Amino acid sequence: MGRTTRFCVLIALFGLASISGSCVSGRGGPEMSAMHSRFTRVLAIQTGIVLGDIERAQDAADWLTRQEDNRGFPPEAERYQAEMKRFASLIARDRDLETMATRAGQLAATCGSCHQAVSGGPTFVVGPQAGSGESTANHMIRHLWAVDRMWEGLVGPSQEAWEAGSLALTREWVPTEAAVQRSGSPQAARAILGELAQLGSSAKEASTQEARAALYGDVLKSCRRCHGGRAFP
Repeated sequence: MGRTTRFCVLIALFGLASISGSCVSGRGGPEMSAMHSRFTRVLAIQTGIVLGDIERAQDAADWLTRQEDNRGFPPEAERYQAEMKRFASLIARDRDLETMATRAGQLAATCGSCHQAVSGGPTFVVGPQAGSGESTANHMIRHLWAVDRMWEGLVGPSQEAWEAGSLALTREWVPTEAAVQRSGSPQAARAILGELAQLGSSAKEASTQEARAALYGDVLKSCRRCHGGRAFP
């Protein structure tokens, strides 16, 4: 199984980890369906960044910019809707993955700020952490679980989800030395894993949407450098 195929399998497992890692509730009907479509595209942007698939990220961002929503958002939501489209438009034109990662964090935070302004949006309830065991795949699932919780923390916004993701980055999934030695580049892997653990620690102190957006963008950048540099093929 090649590097890209293996990582895509882990991305698929990420979806399973997301389902087992939290529950989401909200109103049903057309509104929930439309919001789910948006969530799907925001996640596609982030997946594209980590995989180095610029076209995937740009296609999802372009979809967001072209959507016309006629549901009649309250006045306090209008500026966030405009901001969301602005960030999506920037991502759709970007060719630099690090810049795209920063914008992805800002986009997710804008979604959360809108939900907060209208006292609506999804409610995330964090469940048990996924991925037990010491294999590289299980360490990766725990990484992905942590990043997903941080995304929920931004989008909800959810203090519980943000704290769970931050804690997991700091403590739960730093691989053993044996896992590091199985990587394609142990020295690079060790450095990036240490960087991610530090970001998790810093995340616990980030209290505003702006600060969390910047930190989440940095997490995506680290994930991209790790996989793009074949530290964990």
